[in-house]
Amino acid sequence: MSSHHIVREKQEPALLIANGEACSEELIGQLLEWSPTVVV
Repeated sequence: MSSHHIVREKQEPALLIANGEACSEELIGQLLEWSPTVVV
């Protein structure tokens, strides 16, 4: 997200990962920086 976006509380969508085994812990950590709710 670029710096000019204004994000209000509960405005960010959740991220759904269909196959969590295919993702590394590092990738999950990076995704958590962008989306407050990650469902694996």
